[in-house]
Amino acid sequence: MKADATVEARYTCDKCGLKNVAVEVPARGPEDVVAWLEKIVAPRLSSDHREKSPFCRITHFTQVWLPIPLGGGRIGEVTKQ
Repeated sequence: MKADATVEARYTCDKCGLKNVAVEVPARGPEDVVAWLEKIVAPRLSSDHREKSPFCRITHFTQVWLPIPLGGGRIGEVTKQ
């Protein structure tokens, strides 16, 4: 995987009305999925949400979508096409 590879994650916050917002996040490398979510994905989504809706003070999103490659790839991984 290239060091600058990204995947698209999406989130929705019903409290402030942001719906299905796309955010490019670094693709998952060899790290565990929980570590990737906690250290990379969650901070990126939170930062994007804070930027777009600075007065919203949520503690969780209504929905989060993460890429899961077809054919048995790992969550957040970039697969060859």
